[in-house]
Amino acid sequence: MEIIGFILAYLVIGFITALIAHKTGAWNPVKIESSYDAIFITFVWPVFCFAWLCMLILWPISKLYEKLFGL
Repeated sequence: MEIIGFILAYLVIGFITALIAHKTGAWNPVKIESSYDAIFITFVWPVFCFAWLCMLILWPISKLYEKLFGL
């Protein structure tokens, strides 16, 4: 059940991202001109957002760890 919820949440995030990109034109490099662009935005942008969020949280922690232990 959790897997189904995760997949649905992933698709909802991608769909919302596609709507924001299409309606507002917030990201100039990303223009939805074909179904391939919509699929890319729906399925790939959530992965990019998740990776960015992980880096946002983990990068300062790793730098602090390096300074504390002299790595």
